[in-house]
Amino acid sequence: MTSPERAAHPDFRGRVALITGGASGIGRAIAEGFAAAGATTVAADLNEAALAELAPAGIEAVPLDVTDEAQVDRTFAGVADRHGRLDVVVNCAGVVSRKIPVTELDVAEWNRVIDVDLFGVFLCSRAAARILQPAGSGRIINVSSITSKIPRLNMAAYCVAKAGVVQLTKVLALELAKSGVTVNALCPGGTVTPLLEESTSGDGRADMDYRVAGDTSVYRMGVPRGRLATPDDHVGPTLFLASDAAAHMTGQAVFVDGGESVV
Repeated sequence: MTSPERAAHPDFRGRVALITGGASGIGRAIAEGFAAAGATTVAADLNEAALAELAPAGIEAVPLDVTDEAQVDRTFAGVADRHGRLDVVVNCAGVVSRKIPVTELDVAEWNRVIDVDLFGVFLCSRAAARILQPAGSGRIINVSSITSKIPRLNMAAYCVAKAGVVQLTKVLALELAKSGVTVNALCPGGTVTPLLEESTSGDGRADMDYRVAGDTSVYRMGVPRGRLATPDDHVGPTLFLASDAAAHMTGQAVFVDGGESVV
């Protein structure tokens, strides 16, 4: 459902937005936000059952495995061909790592997280850039995380992947700077999504509760806003980065975390 706040977002009529990981959580909220703002909106995700729920919002659904190079290239080209253009790409597809200390972290788990959360963003950013650069305009927004700046205990693969997304964003921003294409990263703090529930089960729940409540030490202030984010909290910042108002912003990591990364 579209929240009242989304009505104030920029007008994206006549533009085409592709959101990976658009079937649930932050990606779904962003896809719904673009659709509400008038964009022709395409949500790409592995979860085809969840994708089917997007039809009432007027969102086109396409299945996509972001780790499959050929499928990524084919999907991005297909969207541009069907709609005659591509203006905005939001790379939001991701998985969360199981909470495992490095000494017990196996290669399979490391590769699983890096493949989706970093390699997938590389493939999708590359596919987007190959379409947007010749067109001379466009926006790429890569969804990273607060963990790109603040490490989380027993989540090495996830933290490394999300830090890599920020650095990839900066490099690509430099490479595309004169083409009219901007590339920025959105860095959410703790957000109430299925991924959060997965990563904070058991002992992780106590850690999340602590970070929300915070304390008065100079090292840890919790979340100054006193709550976790909701997916809708990330819609406005994403649409701003995709809008003409942000035309001179590129290579930036924008934290939407209730102030948690300030200290």
